Amino acid sequence: MSEQNISEKVFEQIKEKKPKPRWHFLIKDYVIWFLGLISLLLGSLALAVVFYTLINNDWDIYREISNSFLKFIIITLPYFWFTFLALFILAAYYNFKNTKKGYKFPFYKVILLNIFFSLIFGFLFYSLGLAHKVEDSFNRDFPLYNEMFNQRKRIWGQVDRGLMAAFVVAVDDKQIVVEDVDGHNWQILKADNFRCPPLPIVEGDALRILGKKIDSQSFEADCILPLRGMRWMRPPLPDERKIMPMRIIR
Repeated sequence: MSEQNISEKVFEQIKEKKPKPRWHFLIKDYVIWFLGLISLLLGSLALAVVFYTLINNDWDIYREISNSFLKFIIITLPYFWFTFLALFILAAYYNFKNTKKGYKFPFYKVILLNIFFSLIFGFLFYSLGLAHKVEDSFNRDFPLYNEMFNQRKRIWGQVDRGLMAAFVVAVDDKQIVVEDVDGHNWQILKADNFRCPPLPIVEGDALRILGKKIDSQSFEADCILPLRGMRWMRPPLPDERKIMPMRIIR
């Protein structure tokens, strides 16, 4: 085949191909920008949950949980939400780089810009109260998350180590009955060497209780503090309670 014939064939193929309309490229750009915005907002929501988790962490009694501050940080950081945040920042970066002029921006600038906007929206979402709603939803609706990624539940479920998080289900002048993170009922006895300031306790309160396990139903407390965060541990409704027989504390 001669060069002229090849040229004519290529020219005919070019003529047969219809150029894509402008709206096709516009829609593609809009979709990419929309996906990038969704990625940014989801990453910001993950960051809001990180703020919520860190603010409500047990900084005041870290020595009761770990023998060093560094170890305490390592075992309580919300790694799940940090991973979530990183994935959505990368997704936002990928979508931005695929916009019309996104390729012109270097990697580090796009990432820093994503982090900047994630911080702004993250603080906004936290201020609006969305963070605890997301964390509550994950804990209530996704048992796998609650069991594998909820570090505070794991820490405050160590009753044998003297660490208990619980809601008060019954209280009077002589006794307190609580339900722990695993749904078990305990009678709380006040130790002789109780070392925390007196805390007014009413039914439905969320508590952090430090002390020691006495038997399968009793726990001796030497310190009782309010529990911050962990709102998913709602007080059981009256018809849901299965309270053990109460013993009078003498």
